Amino acid sequence: MNRIIIIGNGFDLAHGLETGYNHFIFDYLKKAIDSAEKGTAYNDALINIKFQEKIKSLDGSKFSSRFTEIDEVLETEHINWGFNKPKYYAENNSKFSVVVTYNSNFFKEILSLKKWSDLEKFYFDYLIKKPEDEAYIKALNKDFYFLKTKLSSYLLEINTKISSFARNQLSMLHVIERCCEFEDTIPFEENFMFLDFNYTSLLSKYLQHIPFSGTKPEYVQIHGELSNNPDSIIFGYGDDSHPQYSILENLDNEELLINMKSFYYPDEHDYKKLIDFVSNETFDVIVVGHSLGLSDRVLLKTIFENENCTSIKLFHRGTKESQKKKRISLSRHCSDKVIMRKKIVPFDTRDTLG
Repeated sequence: MNRIIIIGNGFDLAHGLETGYNHFIFDYLKKAIDSAEKGTAYNDALINIKFQEKIKSLDGSKFSSRFTEIDEVLETEHINWGFNKPKYYAENNSKFSVVVTYNSNFFKEILSLKKWSDLEKFYFDYLIKKPEDEAYIKALNKDFYFLKTKLSSYLLEINTKISSFARNQLSMLHVIERCCEFEDTIPFEENFMFLDFNYTSLLSKYLQHIPFSGTKPEYVQIHGELSNNPDSIIFGYGDDSHPQYSILENLDNEELLINMKSFYYPDEHDYKKLIDFVSNETFDVIVVGHSLGLSDRVLLKTIFENENCTSIKLFHRGTKESQKKKRISLSRHCSDKVIMRKKIVPFDTRDTLG
């Protein structure tokens, strides 16, 4: 019996790493506001921010330092975001200290609709609104790539802090050790694969601390490694079973499919490792910190619906309710619900993350 241990962003978040898309967008906006406060305005491919007057603080700190999360930035009465209606709203902007305009309608909708929790899925939803409008599609892909470059840079900064961080945060080691336990009593040769959906190197740092007695596990960072080149990571939408997907294919426009993950996986040697692993022998699956969102559907279905997959264990937040939510997410990746229910391992208090 082999084992695949799927690691998602919840693993990084449980360690206090600010790797969520909300953290990324918050950091991006704060830096843009800081830049605008220093000069006359901030302008890039997505947004333009201009201070109409300086905002004084008692301690002389930067304006952005008063915010601790993204909602606070978007709801402040000092900034006209173009969609918020704060207490002192005025059509002529005269009551605002800061005014925002947009170079990207896509980004404006991300902020106004608060769709940053799953940027990749929102990209696809936005894409299928006007699939035959070539100008619309080109502008969208340009904006999405710009976001990718910003995300890559942001996570690269986070990643530089992990080396010392991982050494001092081994309290989570029990999670990995729990993932490596087998309940079978019959001796056998088992193989492990850690399938890391994260961009950071946190998990790989952890694995360096574990004295595996048998064969060293395979480590696959399926979405690539961070580098100064944003193209070193796979960022896009991954559900080619979506009803609208076949419509995009039949429109004969490569721009419509350029950000679909399925076209990038075959370029990676790690993808072949995964396919070989699930094809050769029976295996069980443990899911740790992965939301099981539709953005990774093509890959998750490859694992969960494989005939060699015998069981699926879902790490949770300590309650049956949290595991139930995971089961609901899992069901979206399984066509045969009867087989799926047979594979799910019952709730266990030991399978807790964070």
